[in-house]
Amino acid sequence: MQYLFNKKQFIIFLLSISFLAFAPKIVLAAEYDLIWSQVSNPSGGSDIPAGVAADSSGIYAVGHDMTLGVNNSQWRIEKRSLTDGALIWSQVSNQSDGHDFAYEVAADSTGIYVVGGDSVPGNYQWRIEKRQITAYIDCGLRIRNGIQTIFIACEPAGTLTSPLRIRKGATTYGIPLVGTSDSSASAIRINTSSGIKALRKYP
Repeated sequence: MQYLFNKKQFIIFLLSISFLAFAPKIVLAAEYDLIWSQVSNPSGGSDIPAGVAADSSGIYAVGHDMTLGVNNSQWRIEKRSLTDGALIWSQVSNQSDGHDFAYEVAADSTGIYVVGGDSVPGNYQWRIEKRQITAYIDCGLRIRNGIQTIFIACEPAGTLTSPLRIRKGATTYGIPLVGTSDSSASAIRINTSSGIKALRKYP
């Protein structure tokens, strides 16, 4: 009778099986493991992102939302953190009573460029906008800190998220608030429902 193994080979085979049975299992991480994810649901309709760009300060996502109704989509632009995707700021633009939509965005050191369309003439037309990288503008608000004049940031007209607001002529601006230890915090403090905040310096 012919055997497949001699005695020595058979012992080595048994030892190999025993080692495989009790060896620690090595699990390799997937090459593209999820780092973070975020969702945004501004309306009960179909809110759709269409384009994204990034610079050293964050990522910019553009698309449209249905906050004003299913027949009146508006541009939506969000800036989010590179680290965890947290919302830094958002802006909307409703050029017409029809469908307005942003499709693509690009960024450089001077601003972001958003392209899409609007329904202002009653039919779809191209629309191209350049917007600030920051969510804030200089609305003319100033404070004195000793001998230094400090510029205070304002939210653009039509983008009111801060509870602190100022009226200039016919326009209402929001004044952004930050933590007192923030690098952009001014010396002006106010008491809010979420604690002591500082008026944000511009830019």
